[in-house]
Amino acid sequence: MTNNMDIDQRNLYEFRIIPHLKNFKNQRIAQSERLEEVDVGSASIDDLKATLFNLFRNRIDRKAILADIATGVYSRAAEEPTVEDTHSYFLFYHTQNKHSYMFGSSIASGTYALTTTILNNWTTMAPELHLYIFRYSLVLTTQQAWLKFSADCLPRIQVDRAGAVTEERIREIKEMLKLNCRGRFNNLLTLITFHSFQCMYLHSDYVSEDMNWYIWASYIAGKSNFDHLVTQPPPTHLIHLFARSPRDDTQHVFHLRESNAVARHIVETMQQQLADLIREQQRLANRTQSVVDSLNVFARNLNAFETAVGPMEPTVSMALRLSVTNQADIDHA
Repeated sequence: MTNNMDIDQRNLYEFRIIPHLKNFKNQRIAQSERLEEVDVGSASIDDLKATLFNLFRNRIDRKAILADIATGVYSRAAEEPTVEDTHSYFLFYHTQNKHSYMFGSSIASGTYALTTTILNNWTTMAPELHLYIFRYSLVLTTQQAWLKFSADCLPRIQVDRAGAVTEERIREIKEMLKLNCRGRFNNLLTLITFHSFQCMYLHSDYVSEDMNWYIWASYIAGKSNFDHLVTQPPPTHLIHLFARSPRDDTQHVFHLRESNAVARHIVETMQQQLADLIREQQRLANRTQSVVDSLNVFARNLNAFETAVGPMEPTVSMALRLSVTNQADIDHA
């Protein structure tokens, strides 16, 4: 659980929300996409509108429009949503009193207009608040409306006879995730609507094995919000399969310098360790020579001791005896 923004001390209203992304108003909470909890702070209702719009701008899309009430045909607004459209995309839900709150006027029983009194109460009581984010606005209220809108306005996904996304389609999506989003996608524009692409590459800051790109493509291929997911980073349960690769030269130079500094530190450490090893080797050689010299002295002393205590004639006496010449025995002649 993380805070996506710093709460300013000047904010009058501060509370935590649990965001959920929905395709239509009556979609069950278990079927919605739960997002990361976030702390929000604002000085006014208009400030809160701007905060939520900036936080979840990439989660909402052009508004659904019921073009013909008689036939139930849907279309989409030509303009991208702005902060003034927040009343059409966001709905608060208070889990304790079971009430819903929205910007502007209420639209149904049990739904109330958001006021500063309510915001102050949330700041004081800190209730459990859910924020429902409607991708294509609150115009889509039921699953039937969502399915009709999808058929009328959203790109169709290629499926096989069993209703599963085809292998060919998954491979195409894999290339969409990997390749340049300008020029090289021209032959795929009939399959999917790309919008708001300001990047040179969709996901050029991620690198991984080809199989991991395939797993990612398989995961998003059959989802209704595919055109949004293809522009997003890898999902949380797959992110560990991808490594980050910086795109601009400044980052590359920074990482090269950092790597060079690490390599130099390793080399210098190894040089110091080698010098220490050489000194230790010399010390051991000196100690070895000292032991050899001591051993030689002990060997000579041992030989002398054995000679002195042995049963044989001492060497000195033998030498004296051999030095005496033979003479006539005049005493016994």
